[in-house]
This record gives sequence, C-alpha cells and structure tokens, in this order.
Amino acid sequence: MNTYIIHKKINTPIRPFREMELMGYKLFLLADPVAQGPAEGFVISKEISATDGNKAYIDFVVGLVPILDAMSVITQCVIHSLASSSYFIYRVNENSNETLFFYYGGEGVTVGMGLDLEEANDIEKICLTTRENNKERVAFTYLREANYAHTPTAFIAMLIIASEALAGEGKTQGNCKSCNTLYEYPSADKNMLKSIMGQELYEGIYGNRFRHKLFHGGKIDEVQASDLAAKLYEKIVLEYLPRRFGLKSIRKIVNAPRSFSYEYFGAFIKNIGGGVPNIVELEKNHERLISIDQIKDY
Repeated sequence: MNTYIIHKKINTPIRPFREMELMGYKLFLLADPVAQGPAEGFVISKEISATDGNKAYIDFVVGLVPILDAMSVITQCVIHSLASSSYFIYRVNENSNETLFFYYGGEGVTVGMGLDLEEANDIEKICLTTRENNKERVAFTYLREANYAHTPTAFIAMLIIASEALAGEGKTQGNCKSCNTLYEYPSADKNMLKSIMGQELYEGIYGNRFRHKLFHGGKIDEVQASDLAAKLYEKIVLEYLPRRFGLKSIRKIVNAPRSFSYEYFGAFIKNIGGGVPNIVELEKNHERLISIDQIKDY
C-alpha cells in the first residue's frame, strides 16, 4: 500500500471562517474569510492509503461528494462540478524523484457562437407556435435549463421534464393487483413520449424504472445518466423539434461552445520545491509547468 496526499480546490462562493476538519478531510482557506472581494472557494485535502494514485483519488471523491452535497444544502450555495476544479495527487512514500500528478481545471476563454437569420426565423416559429400552448412553451424553459446543467443527472432530469411537457397530458389506466378495481390517473402521453424518444430510448428511461429512481430519490448511475442524456438530447433537439415546428437551422453541433468553457488538463510533473506543494501556486503557473512521462503504477 502507498500513502497519498490529495488536495482539491472547490469552486464555490463558500468561505470557511477558519481552517477546519470535516469527516476526516481538512479545509484550507484561500483568502481572508472576512475580507471583501471575489469568492475564491477553498481547498480540501486528505491523506489516503491505496495501491495506486487512481484508486486513492476514487476513494477521495467517494468520501468527498456527501460532504459537498450536505455543505451546499446547509449554506444554500452552489458548488461547481468537481470536473472543473484543480487537484493534485502526491505520493508520500517511495517518491525520491518528487513527482506528482496535477490536474488543472479553470475558466477558459469561450469563443462566441453566431446567430444568423435562419436561426432567427426558427426562433420566431417557436415563439409563435407555442404562444397558445403553455405546456410546449414551458418545455423550452426546461431545455434551456438543460443546456446550463453541469452534471449528467441534472441534464437528464431537465430533458425528461421537457419531453413530458412536449408530450402533453394523457392517462394511465390499469387494474389494482389486490382488488382488481380499475384505476386511472393523469400522466404524460405515453404514445407521444414514444414518438419523441423512440421505442428503445423510451424503454431505457421508463421501462427499467430509471425515471422512477431519478425523481423518487433513488441512486443514479452517472455513466448511465450521461449516455441516456446524450441520446435524449439528440432525439428532442435534432429530430423531434424540427419535425414539430418545421425548423430549418438545427443541426448536430460538435465541440462547439454551448456554454462558458473550462480549460483542463492532467499531467505528471516534477515537484520543484519538494514536499507537499501549494495548489494555488500550481494553478497560477500551470502554463509554465513541464510535464514528464506518465508513471506506471504511481
């Protein structure tokens, strides 16, 4: 087993009033907690024993997520995606070369995305068509929220809500298994949902109770959520909306700046100063860092 020290920057408006420890994790200040100025977040760290650095980081994140979830609720503040924040993994033992793995995550420069006359015409089509249909109108609000989502779970949730708004209201009927009494209750129009999603994707979301778990507090597989969200986004935006509203400008966009972007990279680097490094200094000098060859079984 190896010993690792992991430091991760947390991008949030939250400013701890002092250094503290939570559930075995140490919180370090980035700025004077009572000083005025921009929110800089904080650094959280932990020493972890594991067979390699990758497993150490997985253990680090598994323990960290419940802390950040609770912190966000208690402080009523946003905490940005972990993928957008810097961290380093420093092996304490058998590391005479003083190397570490550093992942940089920071705000990048977002290139503007043009709006042309064809797209403007499609915007007017949507506005005019949904003027008298509030369910469809609301669907576009949820689609806009989906474009802002920072996690697969939030993304798929907004897309499902938008799909059900587009589908409109239907009825679910059946017989009670206990008393055989016929029951009926309002629900999203299942036939329309199948038309929007396609049978296979509909079964993937509704047939295996994914939607039920998502909206009723069950545990969601983020990889599955990401896969379903990518497929559903294309079904709604690239296929259904052009068909429903006669849109001409929508096409598949690859690697385009749909939102404000982040720069990120990860590399093994030489720890010039020796000992546990300062993540703030690593971030400031990230453009001048010199990477070294990947270290197997670090």
